[in-house]
Amino acid sequence: MPVSVTSRDNPQVKLYCRLRDKSRERREAGLLALEGARLCNDAAVCGQTVEAVFLTDRALKQYAAEASVLQQAAGQVYVISEAVASLMGETEHPQGVFALVRMPGPTLDASMLSPENRYLALESVRDPGNLGTIVRTAEAFGIDGLILSSDCCDVYSPKVLRAAMGGTLRLPIAVTEDLPASIALWQQTGMTAYACVASGEAEPLTAVALGAGCVPVIGNEANGLTAETVAACAKRLTIPMAGRAESLNAAVAACIVLWEHTRDGR
Repeated sequence: MPVSVTSRDNPQVKLYCRLRDKSRERREAGLLALEGARLCNDAAVCGQTVEAVFLTDRALKQYAAEASVLQQAAGQVYVISEAVASLMGETEHPQGVFALVRMPGPTLDASMLSPENRYLALESVRDPGNLGTIVRTAEAFGIDGLILSSDCCDVYSPKVLRAAMGGTLRLPIAVTEDLPASIALWQQTGMTAYACVASGEAEPLTAVALGAGCVPVIGNEANGLTAETVAACAKRLTIPMAGRAESLNAAVAACIVLWEHTRDGR
């Protein structure tokens, strides 16, 4: 039965807020804090374990279809006041739909990539909007997996989850503590890693046939790839630019590389 919650001090509401704000809390609890009708509904439809759902009376009416799915999937349903929704929401005008979802288990092992698949690797990407956009695009293009260096921003932070539009819950993702070492391991199995750099001396992206067995690597927004990671890769690639800009936004660069990586089903 739904439980009515009007107090901002409710333990479940306070748990949600801690999970929303702190990656350590998420890791220790193994739970994600999701906001929004679409994202919460995606989690339920993808088969993720929905521990609890929080809905305002307004949301029950405005998002009736999504609310119905969530109520059937959730272990516990809370009907919350607008004041509580305002506390829980990160957005300026929250929809009044929130969920606590069990964190997905490991979906990809960075040490066991398949030469028959396509992957993308990211080093030190710190902006949640960039990371979420890359996840969303990689999932849309059908990339088989995304590998992150351990100093990338938390892929399960609310801002990344929203920008990824549910892609985080569907795309296989691995985290590696030592990206150069992982690259060396991949290349021992016949794969090819490409360092994506802003350099006129690198090979143009359009001149290389990316496809199965390839792992393009995108670097930090401000500093690009580390020298160690570039050295570990087999080749350097660059996106040809006719204008005066020195480089592209990391998410934009990743989208262009992903297009080349997957077009024509290569």
